[in-house]
Amino acid sequence: MIVAMHSNKTSETREFRRALRYLERFISSNVKENSVCCGVTPTQCHILLKVEEEKELSPSELREYLGLDKSTLSRTLDGLVRLALLERKESSHDRRYQSVMLTESGRKFVDRLNAECDQYYAPILEVLTDEVRERLLEDFKELFQAFSQTSSSNSKRKCCSVEEVIADE
Repeated sequence: MIVAMHSNKTSETREFRRALRYLERFISSNVKENSVCCGVTPTQCHILLKVEEEKELSPSELREYLGLDKSTLSRTLDGLVRLALLERKESSHDRRYQSVMLTESGRKFVDRLNAECDQYYAPILEVLTDEVRERLLEDFKELFQAFSQTSSSNSKRKCCSVEEVIADE
């Protein structure tokens, strides 16, 4: 039986989790609203923005970045190709290797998507002082690095089930 210990460390961890939940809920609903109005799903949006950032990516690089299984990513990429936002490119050295890149329509779409998202988030940043904005951006980078460093070991952890908790009582 696991007994919860209430220490400063536990309180800090729970406060961190609570803050992440609030932020996650807020951002998730916002991304859905802003992305759906542009006609793409949040996953498609993330793919388009990542491809814009990197110029050209293989499906395996996208799979790793997004944490999607092969079939889900394949269907999502197929949809973006059908919308003429992405194009596939075969390697001239190895026909088994493919990459994806934005089409001209895809670039225009991502420019519009970026402009609309920038328009939404700019007023939020303007409320913050220059010092807080700079610190926040640095803190987000550090937080992402911490998540990245621990994600592989944490992903193997099994969360308790309701049945296990009840059985422990």
